[in-house]
Amino acid sequence: MSMKNNLGEYLSYPKLLGKILSANRGIKVNKLSYGNEKNQYLLSFLPEKEDKETVIVYIHGGGWRHGSPKGFKYIGQEFAQLGYRTVLLGYRHAPKYKYPLIAEDIFLGLNKYIELQKTKGRSVENVVVVGSSAGAHLGAVLVYERNLQKKYNIKQEIFTGFIALGGPIVFDVCKNRTITKLLKGLFPNDYDRKKADPYYLLKGDEDIRVLCIHAKRDPICEMENSVCFTNKIISGLAQCNIVEDKNMFHSNLVAGIFLYDLPITNLLYNWIEEVQNRKS
Repeated sequence: MSMKNNLGEYLSYPKLLGKILSANRGIKVNKLSYGNEKNQYLLSFLPEKEDKETVIVYIHGGGWRHGSPKGFKYIGQEFAQLGYRTVLLGYRHAPKYKYPLIAEDIFLGLNKYIELQKTKGRSVENVVVVGSSAGAHLGAVLVYERNLQKKYNIKQEIFTGFIALGGPIVFDVCKNRTITKLLKGLFPNDYDRKKADPYYLLKGDEDIRVLCIHAKRDPICEMENSVCFTNKIISGLAQCNIVEDKNMFHSNLVAGIFLYDLPITNLLYNWIEEVQNRKS
C-alpha cells in the first residue's frame, strides 16, 4: 500500500502543477520584506469588499526546504475573494537554516503584517492560521509556542482558529523515511525536539478551535498526526477529517484543496465562517 501511495503522489503532480499555474483570481497583492534573505517576505491580500473581521494567515509547505509565498499566491487570492484579509508568510529554508530560526521568521513576518495593518487603521485580532504540510507545523508553533510569542510580543488571544492540512504536528508518529529525513534536516544536532513539537506545546487551557484535514493515503506525513493532535485538545474545540478519496494523497490535498471542487473544501470554508460567527 505504501508503494502504491507513493506512486499516486508522484502521478498527482502534473495535474496539480497545471492547476496552480492556471490559477489567477485577479486580486492584487502587496509584497513586503522583513529580512535580508530572499524568502523573508510576506504577501498581503486585501479583498475588494471587506466585510469580515477574521484575518487569514497562511503558511506554505515544502518540507521546510522549498517553496515561497509567490508559489501559493492563488490561496491568498482565494481567501481575499471570499472577503478575508489574508497574509502569506515566507521563511528561510532548512537545512541551511535550522529551527528555531525558521519559526522565528514566521513571528517576524506576522509582526510586520500587524505593523502594516496599523498604518492603514486596521486591527489584527481575530486570526485563523492555515498551514499546509510543513507550514502546518510552523503554524502550530505560531499559535501555541508561548516562549516565542512572548519574545515577539504576539498575544495568543488573537488566534481564534488553526487549520492543519496534512501536517507533521505530532513528531512521535512521524515514522516514514521521507518525513524523518526532513525532520533531521530541520533541527540542530542534539536539539530537544519536544520544544518544537506542537503536540507537546499544547497546555490544555487554549481557547482556540482546531481543524485537521489529512488524506488517508498520505505517503509523506502519516494521518495519525492529525488524529493524535485533535485527540489531545479539549473536547468540542477540535475536529479531525480524514479524506478517504483514493485519489487524494499528500500534495494534491495540502495544496490542491484550494483548487479542486471538493466537499472537504467547502467544509474548510464553512468551518472558518463558523469560527468567525462564534467570535462576533
